[in-house]
Amino acid sequence: VLSSVACNFLKFFFIWKKMDLQPFDTSSLKTLLLIAVCGLLWFVNIDLGSATLEIAVMSVLTGAVYLTGAYYLKIVPELFTMKHFSDIKKRLGL
Repeated sequence: VLSSVACNFLKFFFIWKKMDLQPFDTSSLKTLLLIAVCGLLWFVNIDLGSATLEIAVMSVLTGAVYLTGAYYLKIVPELFTMKHFSDIKKRLGL
């Protein structure tokens, strides 16, 4: 983990200083925080009697939290510029 972090930091530093580009913005931070929240969900103990059912429920819950968070935090701006997005929202009742 340490070597991976060091390598990625050096890449970031090189791109930032030598090329004068900033590869990250606020949406990167939002995404990182959303991933952390979804990761913390797996520490919630749900006892449904079956490990397979618990994994399925937690997967659906994690996916729902991530997609809802991505939508409300507007992490993917391309999603809101799609031509048919308003039609999809109307059909879903959003």
